[in-house]
Amino acid sequence: MGLKAEPMTRVLIVVPKDKVPAATSALYDLQLLHVHDHVEGRDGLALGHPLKGASVASEMLIRLRAMIATLEISEVTVDMRRPITSLMEELEAKFDHLEHEIETLGDNRNRLRAETRNIEQQMTNLEPYISLGLDLDLYRDYDTLEVIVGNLTGDPWKVLRNAKIPFELFKAKDASKTGLFALFIEQDRTDEVRAIIGEFNFTPVPSFEGKGDPRTMRVRLKEKLAKVNSSLEEVELDLKTIRKVHGESLFAAEEHLSIQIEKAESPLRCGSTPNALFVEGWVPAKRMADLEGTLTDAVGDSYHIEVLTDKELEGHGTVAVAADGGEPTSEEEAEHFDTGKETPVLSTNPEGFKAYEYLIKLVSTPRYDEIDPALFMYFTFPLFFALMVGDIGYGITFIILGFWMLNSTWKGVGIVTGITRRRLTKMIMMSGLFTIFTGFMYGEFFGLELFGTHGILWPHYLYVPALDVYLPINRLEQAMLMINLCIYIGIAHMIHGLCLGIVNTNHHHGLKHAILGKFSWILIIIGGYFVFRILFTADEVVMTEPVMMSGLILMISGIIMLIAGEGGGGLLELPGIVSNILSYTRLFAIGLSSLGIAMTFNTLGGIMVSKGGAMIIVGLIVAFLGHFINILLALLAPSLHALRLHYVEWMTKFYTGGGREYEPFGRERIYTEV
Repeated sequence: MGLKAEPMTRVLIVVPKDKVPAATSALYDLQLLHVHDHVEGRDGLALGHPLKGASVASEMLIRLRAMIATLEISEVTVDMRRPITSLMEELEAKFDHLEHEIETLGDNRNRLRAETRNIEQQMTNLEPYISLGLDLDLYRDYDTLEVIVGNLTGDPWKVLRNAKIPFELFKAKDASKTGLFALFIEQDRTDEVRAIIGEFNFTPVPSFEGKGDPRTMRVRLKEKLAKVNSSLEEVELDLKTIRKVHGESLFAAEEHLSIQIEKAESPLRCGSTPNALFVEGWVPAKRMADLEGTLTDAVGDSYHIEVLTDKELEGHGTVAVAADGGEPTSEEEAEHFDTGKETPVLSTNPEGFKAYEYLIKLVSTPRYDEIDPALFMYFTFPLFFALMVGDIGYGITFIILGFWMLNSTWKGVGIVTGITRRRLTKMIMMSGLFTIFTGFMYGEFFGLELFGTHGILWPHYLYVPALDVYLPINRLEQAMLMINLCIYIGIAHMIHGLCLGIVNTNHHHGLKHAILGKFSWILIIIGGYFVFRILFTADEVVMTEPVMMSGLILMISGIIMLIAGEGGGGLLELPGIVSNILSYTRLFAIGLSSLGIAMTFNTLGGIMVSKGGAMIIVGLIVAFLGHFINILLALLAPSLHALRLHYVEWMTKFYTGGGREYEPFGRERIYTEV
C-alpha cells in the first residue's frame, strides 16, 4: 500500500496497417496503455502517418473552437450525454450558417467594445478641459501662439515674469485641480517655457480634437456611449441566445472531434513499416489480460504482443541512422534503458494519502523504482504542524473549518478546486486532530493554560514515568526540554530518511553504495549525538567511559565509510548534517511565536474586559480578532515550515524524483457517447 508504484509491464504491440484504425479506437476507449513516443529512425522504424480524415477533422475543430471562443463558453452542464452520430449530423447541417452568424456577431461585438473604450477614453481626456472652462476651439489653430495644457506643482509663473516672457494663464475652476493650467505663449519662446515648467514636475494633458463648449461635448459623448452600449447589449443578447441553444452541442462536438484527432494522429507516436504499426508502452501488470482481450475483440488474431523485459531493453532505442545519414558515432548511440526513470508511475496510495502525494509532486514525481514518501508524510506532516501550533482551541477550529469547507458551495480558487480542494481540506482536518492532542500535551486552549501549575481547570502536572517527563509541557518555562525534544525528533526523522535511502540506493546501485553512502551517515548521527551530548552536558568528560567510547567508535567508523564511499568531498557535508538536525528546533520556535501572539491578545482583551461596561465588548472583539489573525498565521507558517523540514531535511536523504506520471492513451467522454 503506497510504498511502491503499481507494477508496470512494458509491451510492444504490432498491428497490420489495415487494422490500425480499429486497434487505435479500442486502445483509446480502454484508457490503459501509456504510450512511449517513438523517435524517427529508432530500431530502424520510421514514424507512422495520421489516419484518414485527420486533416478534415482538424480543420473543423479549429473552426469549432473559434466559435466556442467567440461565444466565451468556459464550461457547460449536461443532463445526459449526446449520441455522436445524431450530434454530428445535426451540427454539419447548420455548421456553415451558425459559424457565419457567430463570426458576424463576434466581429460586431469587438467593434462595439473598441468603440466603447474609445469613447470612454475621450471622456477621460475631456475632463481637464471641462475644468478649465475654455471652448475647445481656443486651444489650436494659431499662427504665432503655442498652447500648453498640463499639470504641475509649484509656481513657475514668477519665473516666467522675471524672464520677461509674455503669457496668458488660465487655471482650473475646480478647486481640487490646483495644478491644472492652460498657458498661451509666443511660439518662438516655447522651448524656453517648457524648460522652466519642466522644473515644476510638469505633465502634459492629452490634446482633444473638438469644437465648442467641452460640457456640451461631454453630453454628446455620453449620448453616443449610451447608443453604442445599447447596440452592444443587443449583440451580447444574441450571442447569449446562441450560447444557450447551441453551447452544449458545440462543447459535445468539440470533445468528439478532439478525440477523433487524438486517435487519428496517434500513429505519429509509433514506429512504422510499410505493412505494420509498432506501438510501445506500459500497462499495469495486473491488467495485461484486459489489454489482450480488448485487442482480440477489436481485430481478432491480427496483432502481436511482446512483453519487454529489462534485459531485452538493454541498448533498446538505438537510433539506426546518424544525423548525417551515415553510421551513428559512439556519441549518437542511445544510452541503456533506465527502468526507474522511463517507466510511468501509477500511485497505489489510498484516497486519504492523495493530498500528501500532491505535496510531493510539487517537488517532483517519484521514480517508478523508489519509495513513495506520501505514506510517511501522512503521519509526520500533521505531527510537525501540531507540534508548532499545539493548541486545543485552534485544533477544534481547524476541524470545524474543514467540515464547513467540505459541505459549503464554495468551489475554491486557482488550483485549489474540485478534488484537490477536498483533499487539502481533509489534510487541514487531520492536522487539526493532531493539534488537539499536542494541545493537551502543552495544556493550551486559545493561549490559556488549562492544565499545569497555572492551569485553569487542573492546576497539577501528570508524570509519565516511561518518558521521565511531566505533562503538560509549559513551552515558555521548559524551553530546554522542548529544544531537546525537537532534536530527538530531527534525529529520528533524518535516520528514517536515511533508512529509506538505503533501500532506494540498494535497488539502484547495490548494497555497497547503500552502506557507504547512507548507512555511514546513520553511524555519524548516532555516534555524534552521544559524543557531543557528553561534551556539552557532562561535568567531567571521561574518554574511556563506555557511552563516550561507543559514540566515538560509531562516529569515526561512519566517517571512514563515508570517505570510502564518497571521497574527501563527503566530509564537506558534515556541517550540513548538524544544521539539518538543528533546523528541527523550528518546531519549538514557530510554536512559541504563535503562543506569544495568542497570549498577547488574551492579555489585551482581559485588560479591556476588566474595565467593565462597553469595554467588555471591545475586549472580546480584540481577543477574537487577535485569535482570528493568529489562526490564519497558524495555517500558513507551520504548514510552510513543516513542508520545509520534509523537502530539505528529510527527502534529500533518499528521494531522487524525476519520474513520469502514468498517462494512459485515451480519455473519458463527458458530453458524448458512442
